[in-house]
Amino acid sequence: MLMLIVAYVINGNLIKNVNIENGEAMSCSGIILIGSTIVLFVGNVTWITLQYYYFNNCAFPVWQMSFTCVAGIAMYGLVLLRTRQDASIFTSSLVLTYNLYL
Repeated sequence: MLMLIVAYVINGNLIKNVNIENGEAMSCSGIILIGSTIVLFVGNVTWITLQYYYFNNCAFPVWQMSFTCVAGIAMYGLVLLRTRQDASIFTSSLVLTYNLYL
């Protein structure tokens, strides 16, 4: 729960800074937001793929990775449905990274 709050705070500060700079995506905060979202998303996909590759011999890790993958897809889907106004792909990527770390 704490990681979700941290993700929303970071996202909120970056969005606020982009809005201060007239909503320009190529501002410093906009580049940080876009770049970190891409890095986190690609890192998450790579991390899950490598986990499937290295731990495919045991049933429990495969089940756990599959559950995490479905939960991650659900998080991204909820963002696309706009269930929260302050949710973004960045927050989902950051929370999924933390979940994969655990």
